[in-house]
Amino acid sequence: MKTRVLPLLIGAAVFLFATAAFSHHSLAGTYVLDQSKTIEGTVIDFVMRNPHSFVTVEVQDAAGNAQRWGIEWAGTTVLRNAGIDPTSLKVGEKVSIMGNAARDTSERKLLMQRIERPGNGLIWEGIVGNRSNPTQP
Repeated sequence: MKTRVLPLLIGAAVFLFATAAFSHHSLAGTYVLDQSKTIEGTVIDFVMRNPHSFVTVEVQDAAGNAQRWGIEWAGTTVLRNAGIDPTSLKVGEKVSIMGNAARDTSERKLLMQRIERPGNGLIWEGIVGNRSNPTQP
């Protein structure tokens, strides 16, 4: 009986890990990693989760029209180690974000490289999933 259960457990584990590895996307396939763009706007939403957190920012274009940008940020462990928690960004706060733009130019999204909140001096710099150098007042 034990000899039948072990192969089943190993097979299930391999299947689960393979599924998780397959589902993770390539940042280089989604974003232009050697070019950056800076936007300034108002926080609409901040969702802190794994594998990546997300910030939604409303930005005024040159004509004064509101545009929503989706910003992909680091996961919870990287952010918590940098002193960022789910209450660090609040709806209505002004932010300046520098990041890598999406390869699909019709999408308004960035991969976060730096965020600055002038209201209280919060600055986070880093490479998603690699390192971060936060400054928090």
